[in-house]
Amino acid sequence: RQETLANEILNTCKNSSQNLSEIETLAKQLKPLSNPKTIFVESLSQSWRLIFVSDNDILGALGTGLHKLPLTRMEDFFMSFGSGKEIETLEILRVLGPFPNVKNTLNGSFKVSGPGQISITYNSMIDGTGKEIKSGSSETDNKVEANVIFVGNGILILSPGKSESFKKLMVFEVEDDLEAALKKLRVI
Repeated sequence: RQETLANEILNTCKNSSQNLSEIETLAKQLKPLSNPKTIFVESLSQSWRLIFVSDNDILGALGTGLHKLPLTRMEDFFMSFGSGKEIETLEILRVLGPFPNVKNTLNGSFKVSGPGQISITYNSMIDGTGKEIKSGSSETDNKVEANVIFVGNGILILSPGKSESFKKLMVFEVEDDLEAALKKLRVI
């Protein structure tokens, strides 16, 4: 049942119509099938590619928010969780005009902060020019809470924020070859 629902969500997210109410319904059905008591760090520890976001504004919750700049749009979004609890988030931005894609990299760490919850702390960013910007202190680190609705069967469903919301969903699929994906996007 779990694998079938996960595949249904992936297929619905990849469908051009991307029916939000259908995705919400499937996510609600999938949530009870996950066991929040298990340590899901092992399941998270891979690279993930965003395939669906219910609201463009929540992209800024886990990214830089630079996709909101005039004439800029999010081209792609990846999150890589390491087994040592390190995290790297890559946002690929497309600027209108004869400009190359821009890759912003957020680096930091994550920890399990409760059943089905993770706390992400970003402490540095490498901007599109390759310049590294460090936060300077733990007080200025960017801290983000997220609810892991489900992780497994090649799918990760997150709800940014402290409270679980099926109206604010980010659906990711496993990215087996991140380097090839970045080459295709012309950012490495």
